[in-house]
Amino acid sequence: MKYNTWQTIWLLSKVDYKLRYYENKLGILWALFKPLSEIAIYYIAFKFILHNNDSDFLIKLFLGQLMWNMFGESTGGMVYTLATKKYLYEYASLNKMHIYYSQMLTVLRGFAFNFSVFLFVMLLLGYPLHWTVLWTPLLLLLDIFMFLGLALILSNLYLLLRDIQQIWAIVSFALYWISPVIFKADLYLENFPSIVYLNPMFGVLENMRKVLIYGQNPEITWVLANVVHTFIFFAIGYYMLRTLGRRASELL
Repeated sequence: MKYNTWQTIWLLSKVDYKLRYYENKLGILWALFKPLSEIAIYYIAFKFILHNNDSDFLIKLFLGQLMWNMFGESTGGMVYTLATKKYLYEYASLNKMHIYYSQMLTVLRGFAFNFSVFLFVMLLLGYPLHWTVLWTPLLLLLDIFMFLGLALILSNLYLLLRDIQQIWAIVSFALYWISPVIFKADLYLENFPSIVYLNPMFGVLENMRKVLIYGQNPEITWVLANVVHTFIFFAIGYYMLRTLGRRASELL
């Protein structure tokens, strides 16, 4: 893309970022308080009430919630893109994909702040940074396009089905509980070996923990599974945008 295009995407993201956070008194800190409050609740429930004996439970839960919130903001948070950004592509004649890129960039800016806090906490708790942390940008890049593909599908479906936000909330809630955010991955692999490969977040969470917490290389099986997920989601989403999305103004 041209330099002017990147400038436009950055400007749109900057506006979204300010609207999302800076109208609140605590600003960007709200992006951190949400996962921290969730972590505190789940940690108390599963560590002290259900007596989870995993010594790495806290740091794994922290990273899991960060990745899950990024997934939620990138998918459910972008369902209304074509509806709320209609003025940009209809009156300002902006490329619809550039609008999606700008919103994804907004999500990433919030994630970057939270991720830096996670790294600080990880070091504070005595977890070293291994060389495998270098895998993180590549894994995140794959995740970004996978989440963006889902966002394209959901926001285009909204043109035909206004209830998609509620439907996706139920689907993502189910995905949460069949993802290793709280429970160990082995539990799912032993009981639901065929289902976990259909869950795009399973590989995302497992590989991020491997490279950041345990200093291991990412599991190639999960990488390949996420590559397939990304290709399918993005191909379908982009096709829908080129066909259904071009009639967005009319359908809305």
